[in-house]
Amino acid sequence: MKKLLLFIILSTLLFCLSCDRKQPPRVSCIYDNTNVNDVSVDKNIQSSNEHSETNKSTLHEPTQSQSIRNDEGNNATQNNMDAGSGIIPNETIIANDLIGRKITEGRDNGYFDNDWVWTIENGEISDLKILNQVVDTDYCTFFVEMILKAVTRPIKYKATVQVDYAKTNNRWVISMVQSKGVDVVKTGRYDTCISTKIDDDGWGGVNCLKIKNNTDVPLFVGGLYRTNYSDGWRKFSAIVEGLQVIGIGGTFGGGSVVDYEIHFIEQY
Repeated sequence: MKKLLLFIILSTLLFCLSCDRKQPPRVSCIYDNTNVNDVSVDKNIQSSNEHSETNKSTLHEPTQSQSIRNDEGNNATQNNMDAGSGIIPNETIIANDLIGRKITEGRDNGYFDNDWVWTIENGEISDLKILNQVVDTDYCTFFVEMILKAVTRPIKYKATVQVDYAKTNNRWVISMVQSKGVDVVKTGRYDTCISTKIDDDGWGGVNCLKIKNNTDVPLFVGGLYRTNYSDGWRKFSAIVEGLQVIGIGGTFGGGSVVDYEIHFIEQY
């Protein structure tokens, strides 16, 4: 009887020990699950960042075809602006367009010789003003007044000219420049620098107007004189070198001078 009871107790103990070795490692399972969740979150963040970068690329980096279309659009806009530069010329445009053009005194009876011509060079125009203008769809005319001064000389001239433009390929181009008058700009600084008198010209009793320059710089002198052979007045201008004397009229200048006027004296 005792042997049977001992056998039953031993059998029960062995069975219990066998069941304890089959229990799952719960701690290990919890640790592994935590790692899996962390990896899943990291992947979600990376996916979100990649999506954000893709959106940025889409928004800020146009494709090659888009760039080409944009360049073509910009070029077309620039060409339209250039073609549309046919705005009515203003004072700045006219002054620039007159460079290289030629003007004369523009009067039959002027102060200068008939062959006097001024070729306008860069930097010689100042104070250009539009006095009047007539504008049509394909042509326009401007009457302008401007100051001309040669770079190498102190004397200034006031010129009035008519400038005609014609529209060609949607651009205004000068078609003609017509001189309307040129006058010396008077400063008054040299009005007392000459001596004048009517005196014999040395050819037998014929008088001329003698002008003496009392300075050591060349002077440009202009005015009127009248002779005994003419009922009217004649305009004249002459360069008188420093400390020199010249004659106006006389035997070879239209007759004996009987009267005169001085209109301007400026350094030349």
